[in-house]
Amino acid sequence: MVSIGYTFTSGTKIQSAQVNDNFSTVAAAIKPTFVFTVPGGLTTGTSVPPALIVHGTWTISKAYAYVKTVNTGAALVIDLNKNGTSIWNVTPANRLTIAASDADQYATQTSFNTTSVVEGDILTLDIDTVGSTISGSDLTVELTVT
Repeated sequence: MVSIGYTFTSGTKIQSAQVNDNFSTVAAAIKPTFVFTVPGGLTTGTSVPPALIVHGTWTISKAYAYVKTVNTGAALVIDLNKNGTSIWNVTPANRLTIAASDADQYATQTSFNTTSVVEGDILTLDIDTVGSTISGSDLTVELTVT
């Protein structure tokens, strides 16, 4: 966590420059989490939920996936794309994968082929495979950045 200095002296009038400096430091320390949700039964498809627009310059650090109803019969495989290209375009085996009948209903990933995002990039989510007996339902995917 970023340390933010305390620059005010008790009992004095606050100077606007100090306020601006502290605000800028706090704003720079706040990093977004990009969240996709797919309610209901899952089916394969490209750009399944609405796209997300990146509004700064960051490095992708971790991806998370959770399903309320776990998939059975086959793994659930989720792909994340930056401007239409998978962030796992070299190593597709690293895509977010929830194993069939996974009791945790959860997956994470920290290995990516593409890690940088900049303002104006478009993030989309594809569902590449679903369970063959029960497809799974109510998917949430989060992408964190540093």
